[in-house]
Amino acid sequence: MSWQVQLLELLASPPPLELNWVTTPDFDELLPLLTQRRASIHRIAEERTALHTISPAWQSVPAGLSTRLSEATTRLAHLTPAIRVERDVPMSAIGARAESLSQLAITAEAVIAKAAEVAELFGITAGTSLKDTTALAELAQLAASPHRPEPTWLDPAALARARDAAQILQPLIDDYRTTTTQLQSIFNDGIFALDIEELFGGEHGVEVNLSRVSGDGRRNGKLLKACTHDAKLSDEALAALPTARRMQRLAATITQAEADRAPQLGEYYYRRTDTDFAALTDALDTAERALVLASGADANHLAARVARNALDTSGLQQRGVALSELVNQLSAQAATDSAAASLLGTGDLHNVRSWVDHAAAALAHLNSELAAPVELLGPAATIGDATELAGRRDLVHELESALAHSHDSDRARLGTRYNGEDTGWDELEAGLDWVSSLRALFGGPLTEDDALALDRI
Repeated sequence: MSWQVQLLELLASPPPLELNWVTTPDFDELLPLLTQRRASIHRIAEERTALHTISPAWQSVPAGLSTRLSEATTRLAHLTPAIRVERDVPMSAIGARAESLSQLAITAEAVIAKAAEVAELFGITAGTSLKDTTALAELAQLAASPHRPEPTWLDPAALARARDAAQILQPLIDDYRTTTTQLQSIFNDGIFALDIEELFGGEHGVEVNLSRVSGDGRRNGKLLKACTHDAKLSDEALAALPTARRMQRLAATITQAEADRAPQLGEYYYRRTDTDFAALTDALDTAERALVLASGADANHLAARVARNALDTSGLQQRGVALSELVNQLSAQAATDSAAASLLGTGDLHNVRSWVDHAAAALAHLNSELAAPVELLGPAATIGDATELAGRRDLVHELESALAHSHDSDRARLGTRYNGEDTGWDELEAGLDWVSSLRALFGGPLTEDDALALDRI
């Protein structure tokens, strides 16, 4: 078919077209441009349909929300320890966690303040860990111990001497008590005043002289009878004399042991054979525990708070109980949040307080960004649902913005028949195809004169 015939066939049925298409040197770019714009508008329609399925009110979701949600979750991920917001987490959990951490922050602040208050009373600096604070609470509660220590025992060296003294004297006293109990069933209290060694003829004697033919024997018998309950010198009484002798020797040993040991214990707890060693041991243990809990504290400061003669012990004990309750409350609150629990178990309370503040603020910010998705989808919907909604909304906004931005330049190139989403695509493509065939016949773009001639035809 000749060139002229082909041209006549084209001219016989020209579609609506833009005259500048036949002359423009960048005509080859127009059809791809048209294809891109048509694909973009088709994608916008698809995304709008998907959004409408999610919620007919999808346009109430603010543009840019996808980016802001990403920034909010990244902020949480950058905390140390990090908070990872998984896609399957309900949106309602974000606000709840923010509120929980806000309450945890309040409790942490209360613990720090109460610990500082208690530590000041002991003249020490409050420790910074949960373990330190727990120890401080226990220390304050020692003020209410039923058996508080002597002031001198709150010095480690003095406490060691006192415990050594108790360990030496207690077995002697216990032995003495057992021995006297045995004797009291046979003898009256006179046996304790009787010089038993003299009855035996001195410390090396092995038998009591009870001979009736000697003055000493008769005197000894008379003295012993006066010490028995029935004023008789029975075989049982005679058999118990070695025990009585041992009792008096124990008394002498105790007196000797007391010389440099009783002063270490003081007169309040140590009362020779009337000593309550359970109370004494408890008081020594209290002193030892106080020294462990208040490591490095001044002995006088410590004694003024937990020793036997300390004042206002009930007030201090109440502060200790309050601090202990706050520590327990803090631990219970932190236990519901794995990140907080991990930090509390190993970290500084001030760092915990700082982390909780930042975490609560970051979660509250994320929760505020989720307001629109929650309103549309409901609080039971997940972070993944919100992310999908926000992502599709932002994609539509980006595509719409790109089309709006290039509309005038696209219209200048594609002609007045291009009208964005209202474009008649088939008609526009038909015109471009016709011009493509015409330009192929001419071997490229036409001149202005040729274009005007064709326009007249």
